[in-house]
Amino acid sequence: MIGYLIDSAARKIRAVEYEYSGPKGISALAGFGASGFCIGWQWVCGDVLLVDDEGLLKPTTQWFRIKRRPDGQPYGGNGFVTGRDTED
Repeated sequence: MIGYLIDSAARKIRAVEYEYSGPKGISALAGFGASGFCIGWQWVCGDVLLVDDEGLLKPTTQWFRIKRRPDGQPYGGNGFVTGRDTED
C-alpha cells in the first residue's frame, strides 16, 4: 500500500510503499519508537495521521504542524499519513 511519510528533519513529504509490520512496516519507515504509533489526527474522509506514541516525551528539534488542528500544537518527530483501512 502507499502512504505518505512526513520527514520533519528533511522537511519533506514523500509517498512510500508500506506493509503493516516488518522492515517495510509503518514504525520502521517512520522511525517510531518501540512503543509504536498513535493517531494524531483523523480527517473527515477517514485518512489518519500516525505519530510516534512517545513523540512528545523524546527530546527533538524537528516538529511539524497540521493547519486544521484547532489548538495549533505541533507534533514532534515524523508522521505517517495513510488511509483508514490501516486503522480498521
